[in-house]
Amino acid sequence: MDNLDDVVIRDAFAVQPELMAYALALLGDYNEAQDVVQETMLVVVRKHDQFEPGTSVLAWCRAILRIEVQRLYRRKKQERSLNERLLADAIDGAFERFQKDSEAEIRYRQREILQACLDRQPEKSADILFQRIVGNSSYLQISERLGMSVEGVRKSLFRSRRRLKECVQLRHQETAR
Repeated sequence: MDNLDDVVIRDAFAVQPELMAYALALLGDYNEAQDVVQETMLVVVRKHDQFEPGTSVLAWCRAILRIEVQRLYRRKKQERSLNERLLADAIDGAFERFQKDSEAEIRYRQREILQACLDRQPEKSADILFQRIVGNSSYLQISERLGMSVEGVRKSLFRSRRRLKECVQLRHQETAR
């Protein structure tokens, strides 16, 4: 005479085709259905001693299978949310790199435009601008170095800055076209 545990396991393996049909109906994917049926059978083997004699083996296995389907759904949701987070992180990273590259390119173009406009300044105007901006010299210090009046330095800086601003704006408009 067969042991009750052996009978439960044998009967469970005998209903595998029905379990497969049930899993396929629930999941709609043959490979996922096969995986869930395999997991169900592993649970049946591990927990065969929990089977209630006199009840349906098929009903018991289907209940286990439903639990396994729910586990699959949770895993897929976790994987999807992880994949979604990874995708979002990758998009953020790519966007940040693009922004940094774009900002660096803009700064490079702005420096090129500014340098071209500075190169077009008369030598004396460029010298005054350089001393004032880079050298951080006062109007008085510049006037003494160049033998000019303080008012002359002030007016020269005003005209130089205006020419520089106009040149930069014009070049920006040209590059925007």
